[in-house]
Amino acid sequence: MYKQKKKNHPFQCKKKKKKKKKKKKKIKLLFNYFLFFNFIITTFSDDKQLGFILFHYFKIIEVIIKDN
Repeated sequence: MYKQKKKNHPFQCKKKKKKKKKKKKKIKLLFNYFLFFNFIITTFSDDKQLGFILFHYFKIIEVIIKDN
């Protein structure tokens, strides 16, 4: 019996190592933003500014939650 030679395929697939993603703590992040938000409310008490800031604050939170 003769042994068959193993052919090295030119496009040999190497197994890629999967990188582990670090999970960020959502609760801690949200709490920090909540504190930041309270600070903003105390500093800017005008109605027009408050509405504008509120809108942006919730947009930021949405982005953070989607990322995590």
